[in-house]
Amino acid sequence: MSGKFSSTSDRLLFAENISFEIQGKALLQNINLVLKPGEITMLIGPNGAGKSTLMRLLSGYLTPSTGQIMFQQKVLNEYASIELAQQRAVMRQHSQLNFPFSVEEVIRMGGYHRRAKEVEHYLPEVIEKTDCQPLLNKGYSQLSGGEQQRTQLARALLQLWQEDMSGKLLFLDEPTSAFDLHHQQQCLRLMRELCDKKGLTVCCILHDLNLASLYGDHIVLLAEQQLQAQGSPKEIITEANIKQWYKADIAIHPHYETNTPQVAFKR
Repeated sequence: MSGKFSSTSDRLLFAENISFEIQGKALLQNINLVLKPGEITMLIGPNGAGKSTLMRLLSGYLTPSTGQIMFQQKVLNEYASIELAQQRAVMRQHSQLNFPFSVEEVIRMGGYHRRAKEVEHYLPEVIEKTDCQPLLNKGYSQLSGGEQQRTQLARALLQLWQEDMSGKLLFLDEPTSAFDLHHQQQCLRLMRELCDKKGLTVCCILHDLNLASLYGDHIVLLAEQQLQAQGSPKEIITEANIKQWYKADIAIHPHYETNTPQVAFKR
């Protein structure tokens, strides 16, 4: 292994020179990135850039064709499934369930690897934090898209929830895509709170660049199957980057409260 990443104190997970291909077609090439403890990393980029593929690699559902991913100083694909489930949870963008589960049953699936006592202890707080109380007795398949997302967020959080979530890693693939404004804000404020107060680490795909800038600590920009830029919101959410990689006619303005960059469309 090269010495590109020499310090382990400021990284929970790192990917070094990873690429992924299927039947000779490259889906990702030469990716190097670090997920730092207690931070929110936002994965952004135009459609087809490889964001969901990268998340599946980083979360252990796919194995890189080349390169290596380390999680807590151990090679990711060396984890047993239960061991990994205790440290890492994933909320996918689309979750189809073919059986008539209630919302509460779906949320409880997140505790499959935990002791029953732990599940009962943490379940009420997870339900309250995700605003799932009104949904508990409803059938999951009867919910709106936004209600299903809240349920899946609660399921993923129950997998990891405890007083100290240091060392635990939550992956979110477009978690707010079906949310109304209230639940978008509630979700991302909750992620911010869990990182700041409990030490959770979050890696999140977002298409909404303004939300990514407002809540993210670190921005990773993917385009054309490669990592094109990474850094703070002010470093990455620039007119040059957005115009080049999104082909959009926009202007950047500072947020009135945080001074983080916000994207405005030109007419």
